[in-house]
Amino acid sequence: MREKGITLIALVITIIILLILASVTIAILTGDNGIITKATEAREQTIIAQYKEAMSLIRAELEIEKTYRKFTAEQYMEEYKERIKQDTVFEGYQKLVRNNLLIDLTTKEGYIFKLSQEKEPLYVGKQGEALKEITTNIEVQNIENKKVRLVGKTENVLGREYTYRIIANNKECQTGTTTSDKITYDYTTTFGTTEVRMEIEYDGKSIQSNTATIEDNKINSRAELEKLRDEVNAGNSYEGKTIEQLNNIDLQGSTSNKWTPIGTTSGNSFKGTYDGGGYAIENIYIDANKEKYQGMFGYNLGTIKNLGLESGNIKNVGAESGAIAGRNHKIIEHCYNKVDITGAGRRNRRN
Repeated sequence: MREKGITLIALVITIIILLILASVTIAILTGDNGIITKATEAREQTIIAQYKEAMSLIRAELEIEKTYRKFTAEQYMEEYKERIKQDTVFEGYQKLVRNNLLIDLTTKEGYIFKLSQEKEPLYVGKQGEALKEITTNIEVQNIENKKVRLVGKTENVLGREYTYRIIANNKECQTGTTTSDKITYDYTTTFGTTEVRMEIEYDGKSIQSNTATIEDNKINSRAELEKLRDEVNAGNSYEGKTIEQLNNIDLQGSTSNKWTPIGTTSGNSFKGTYDGGGYAIENIYIDANKEKYQGMFGYNLGTIKNLGLESGNIKNVGAESGAIAGRNHKIIEHCYNKVDITGAGRRNRRN
């Protein structure tokens, strides 16, 4: 009796093991990464590649012939369509339609292709399945000082119209509707950091590109100089960065438009490099009463070079004043001053 019990238990264990092995085998064969699934995918990829190769050969022939047959774009695409129609590789196709300069082809297996003169054949999906989504990204190309080219690129858009928006610092710069896979926009930067991106909409869907960052450390206006000043005085020392001045800047100083120095204390001093580029600051006006560190720069712990103060007036009684800097603890070189500095306080100097 005991032997029969042991035999029954062994049988049950054997059945359980067989079931486990069977389920593992089925998973290996039919799962997402199963052998049968992978084999099916490989077979489909082979068929798709064969179709693309045949289309590419036809297109290559047409590219040669157009040099002496003088095809118009419409004639080229019509000839493209007719040759696909006659090619036995495409026998049994479900759809072959030319829409102006684009051809829509659906093969007998349901593979969907988009064809054009400018590009290699594009496989966009299988009939009954969702088409491949459009993807987009944006790049920044430098042109010259304060000029960049924003290049928005999209993939898998052939024949599909979409609306795009180019956005810089959350402000729309350009918008439009197109089927092109490349959008360009020349953008004028301003001092500081600008974040740019592209947004597209198609078939009721919205897609956003990566965000590209533009660092503009060049100054060519009073407003940009004031922005530098405000950021330094708010605690951004610009340590390790070089600021370049691109032209003469008129501060338009007066009793109602007094200059506040760049870096007002040791705690919010300027620690970067300011390169005036041989240009000058004009019409600076400071009228301070016993306030420390008065000048173009107040408290300098960086490098200031190649800069001139061409005109203006700096008045301060009872505190430290200078032209280029009220207090300098680092480097001032190749600079000059023509500004009048007046005041009875200590350390008032014409640096």
